[in-house]
Amino acid sequence: MVNFTVNIVSDKGDSRVPVALAGQIMIDIQDLFTHIGEYLTSRELRIQTLVNPKFDEKFRIYMDGNGEMSFNASTDDPETKGFGDIIEDTIAKMEETLDVMGNGTGSYWMEDNFADALYRNAIIYDIVALHQDLVDSDGFHLEYGSTDELKRFGYVDVEKLSTFIKRRGLSFDGATIGILERSQSKSGKGPRYIFSTGKDVHSRISFKDRDELERSLQFIGDCIVVVAGTFTYSDNGDLISIDNAEDMCEVESIKFHRLISSTGDVAVTTPVEAKVSFKNNKWTLSNEDLGIMSSSDSWDSAVQSFHDYFVFLWSQYTESDDEGLSEEELEVKSALLSHVA
Repeated sequence: MVNFTVNIVSDKGDSRVPVALAGQIMIDIQDLFTHIGEYLTSRELRIQTLVNPKFDEKFRIYMDGNGEMSFNASTDDPETKGFGDIIEDTIAKMEETLDVMGNGTGSYWMEDNFADALYRNAIIYDIVALHQDLVDSDGFHLEYGSTDELKRFGYVDVEKLSTFIKRRGLSFDGATIGILERSQSKSGKGPRYIFSTGKDVHSRISFKDRDELERSLQFIGDCIVVVAGTFTYSDNGDLISIDNAEDMCEVESIKFHRLISSTGDVAVTTPVEAKVSFKNNKWTLSNEDLGIMSSSDSWDSAVQSFHDYFVFLWSQYTESDDEGLSEEELEVKSALLSHVA
């Protein structure tokens, strides 16, 4: 586990720190740590909305017996040690975020490093809250870092960040998976197009130009497609619209480079491929070699179930002696380990 230190230091050399200030700064750091961790998780899972709340425990900070913060998590399970740890990745990204945002810049860096506007905005709010709480403290500053030489959290340009959020809102450029459908417009002037990502989950879609529309019409129906465009979400994390849609193409499978559940995660060197299908308003992801099949009327739920199953199998078989496993279980173990060989 990476060591990461957060200290609140008096500018006057007084070793005492008000409990109220210390508590509030810890809350600010906890919020920042959680949102960065959830963003990294959502990126690996390739889900379409917010991460399931069950992951909150995964990114929870604790105080140890000496009063110091412990960046601990359920990923410390022995079953997943040695094959990556998203908690360590989250700590590294949080330190980098504090470095950049504490230099009075960062809006464009935030856009490059946190593509999802839902989490990007939340992280900006966390940084602004941390900055404001330190400003209001009058005489204290924050020191942090993963080495013996700690860094001082500096100036945050709140006005610039506020302008950035107003300009970008909850929109960002990206790609997602779903089904293209056609329905009659309410005005009766012609068809309109919607993008379905699950049972009763639809968003408006408009294309970059007429050529992109015409090319995409071949996929209407049960074809599973990936489409790029500008995605706009509601405050609740629901996809509202896709604008400037382009590069639509059919997909039959999706690859994961890290498998994550609330109890562990495994970074693989050979991607784990999941075949995808959508029938009777249900998404199904499957991997025949591993014997995994997960179905749900929600894309996010089907994906999470696939990841949960992989981590469960990993915990069950990769640390078990071959002598205690059946022939079928040995095949599953071999298939699992082939992804980290």
